Amino acid sequence: MHTTAALLLLLAAAGTPHIPVGVSPAPFVLGAWRGDLLEAGGHEEPIEASFANGARPGVVVGHFTLPRRRPNMTVRRLGQVTQEGLVFELRGGGHVAVHLREGRLVGDLVDLAGQLTTAHAGALDLTRLRPAQGRWIGHHKQDAVLSLPTSED
Repeated sequence: MHTTAALLLLLAAAGTPHIPVGVSPAPFVLGAWRGDLLEAGGHEEPIEASFANGARPGVVVGHFTLPRRRPNMTVRRLGQVTQEGLVFELRGGGHVAVHLREGRLVGDLVDLAGQLTTAHAGALDLTRLRPAQGRWIGHHKQDAVLSLPTSED
C-alpha cells in the first residue's frame, strides 16, 4: 500500500504520468480502450485494445482488434512495461508502443509483417472505454484481467 501511495505522489509531482519499469500498470492502463490507427499512407482505421496484467510483474497482455475487418481480427501479444510506457513486440518484426498522455494512450505501430496494417506503420490514439473490472485469475489481485462483456454491458 505504501508503495502505491509513493508511486502516485511521484507521478503527481512529475506531471504527465509515465509508467515506471517493473511496476504494475493497473492504475494506468488496464481495461478497454478504443480509438484510431492512422496509417502511414493517411488511411484512418478504428482500433480497440484491452490490457490486463500478465503472469509476471511488468508483463501486460494486450489484445488489439480492428473491428471493421471481416472477419474481425484480434492480435494478442505480451508486452513489457518500459520507461516510455508499454511495448508489445509483433511477430515478423515490429512493435506497438503506447504511453499515457493527458488520460489517453498514444503511440506508434511498426508492423513489418502486416498483422494489423498493410501500411506497415502508423500512429495510435486511444481513449479509455472502461477500467479493468474486479474479476481475477489466479490467487492474487495483481493477476487482474479484463472482464468479458456480458449481455447487460
